[in-house]
Amino acid sequence: MKKLNKKGFTLIELMIVLAIIAILAVVLIPKAGLLKDNAKGSGVAANVNSVRALLETKSADSGYFAASGAGALKTIAALTSAFTGANAIENPWLKAATTVADTATPDTTSVVVTDQTGTAANDTTAEAIDVVKAVTTADTTDKGITYVWVCKDGFVVYGLDGEGLPTGLQAIN
Repeated sequence: MKKLNKKGFTLIELMIVLAIIAILAVVLIPKAGLLKDNAKGSGVAANVNSVRALLETKSADSGYFAASGAGALKTIAALTSAFTGANAIENPWLKAATTVADTATPDTTSVVVTDQTGTAANDTTAEAIDVVKAVTTADTTDKGITYVWVCKDGFVVYGLDGEGLPTGLQAIN
């Protein structure tokens, strides 16, 4: 009797391995998308914290709070000079260093600064926080943008998450 020298895998063994790989793919691929969105959300939170830290430093150093439209312009200038080049704030959904502006342009803006002084509902940081907390309608065109509201008694900073809802809401008085 001759001994058979078996080399390679049988068809059933290969099919079992492919079935295991398919099951793992079905389980892991949806999780990868979720993890990617969570990472982008963390990027928005990091942007909010960077802007908040700069505004706290500037306001402590030079009393940056202003009760006029000049406060917003001064804030835009400070943020633009601080976040340029290698220090530029990147919108996590755009994956590109973008600009600081006074109006949101979804493809090019990462930080929007608006003057809320003299606005009936958003004049103070407490009122502005209440307005932002009341936002329930998602604006997905602006996702990833960090907003700075200049109020008469400080700043309100927040970002928009992947669903377009406010996140990382902070007041600087």
